[in-house]
Amino acid sequence: MIILYNNLCLNPGQFLFKKCPLKKPTKCDPPDLDKFLKMELKGKDEQFYARLDQFYIKLVHWIV
Repeated sequence: MIILYNNLCLNPGQFLFKKCPLKKPTKCDPPDLDKFLKMELKGKDEQFYARLDQFYIKLVHWIV
C-alpha cells in the first residue's frame, strides 16, 4: 500500500493488474507450497543444530 498526498492510496498489484493485465494465468512455483515450506524449515532446523554443535565444541575448547 502506497499513500500519496495523505489522501490517495495505491495498491501497486491492483494498479498493474488493471493497467496491464497478464495474458497467461499465473502459476505457483513450487506447486505444493506447504510441502516446500516444511522441507525448507527442516533444512533450517538441521543447519541450526549443526551450528549449535560447532559453537559448543568451540566453547569447550576455549574453556579447556
